[in-house]
Amino acid sequence: GSGTAFVLGGLNMTTRDYARFGQMFAQDGQWNGRQVVPADWVTASTSPTAPTAEGQIGYGYQWWLPVGAAEGEYMARGIYGQYIYVDTARDVVIATNAADRKFREAGVAEQNIEIFREIATSISGGT
Repeated sequence: GSGTAFVLGGLNMTTRDYARFGQMFAQDGQWNGRQVVPADWVTASTSPTAPTAEGQIGYGYQWWLPVGAAEGEYMARGIYGQYIYVDTARDVVIATNAADRKFREAGVAEQNIEIFREIATSISGGT
């Protein structure tokens, strides 16, 4: 009743479908040779929409850009530890589902991002 809009989202999928969604974005919106999401939208939505404070995570249209993000590195984050991590330079998509009750604690998101980066580096041959 205070006249303030409160908006949430929700994307309920299997982990495999989260990975497919991330892969579609990593492929500039294409899936099985078909343009599902316009490539311009993918670029716009995975780019920061407003400046953030130094050392803070960036934000596009429902996509987060980790601190120090490399070109083509972005992620989706959900409650309790759901992530879709995309690193197009390394051709890596990582999807997780979780029930982490500590997901809001200081340092948890940063630790998860570091793990994703380590995995991406490892499976891409260390580049």
